Amino acid sequence: MDGRRRLFRARSTRQRLQWRRRTRVAARLGAVALLVLSVVALAGWSVSRFLDSARFEVTEVQIEGVRHTPRDAVEAIVNKAQGTNLWRLDTRRLAAGVERLPWVAEVRMTRRPPRTLGVSVTEHTLALALVTRAGLL
Repeated sequence: MDGRRRLFRARSTRQRLQWRRRTRVAARLGAVALLVLSVVALAGWSVSRFLDSARFEVTEVQIEGVRHTPRDAVEAIVNKAQGTNLWRLDTRRLAAGVERLPWVAEVRMTRRPPRTLGVSVTEHTLALALVTRAGLL
């Protein structure tokens, strides 16, 4: 009987050691998972605060490259961005609005932190001008 008890005790000690190792590994994995989750949550919160910050509201629009297109027409379209967060601004939609103007060939919008939106307009080049008594065609 003594031999059986020793074998049982040795076996239970071995099992206890294995159980301790498993719980340590599980605790470490849990701690790492909690750390990763915390970092992801903090990063998400930071990005959210960054995108909603009043510090990055558009207050100035700089327009370049306008010669034939009325500056007021470009400003009327682009000034819709005033008060919008610079990073949440849909520059494609604004550029498409400016590109609908007759003389405009291409528009490039640039974000200039913290509060400036740059608008660079490339106009069509005049290939042929026909001057009549009625004026320029």
